Amino acid sequence: DYIFIVLSVPALKILDDLGIRYSIIYPDTSMLDVIIERSKKRGNNDAMVRLLRDNLSNHTEIDLMKNILKCDSYIYMKGDDYIENLVERGDIWKTV
Repeated sequence: DYIFIVLSVPALKILDDLGIRYSIIYPDTSMLDVIIERSKKRGNNDAMVRLLRDNLSNHTEIDLMKNILKCDSYIYMKGDDYIENLVERGDIWKTV
């Protein structure tokens, strides 16, 4: 079975503590402009857009996750991918 949850280190740490296996889907740094544009179109405020830009530009968030979490795999979205594209192609299911 699979569920999709928000990318939150505290939530993922709980999965670790419970022994639940998971993968993280994260945008490749090449998607920075695409992600920022999508965020603006969704109506996110300037603070959220800055946070996204900072996290994707300097790898802070993903590096933190790699250092403290017990994730099975990291799946990097590229180009103009959406999670639904990864599901339709079967990319998610191949990594778990």
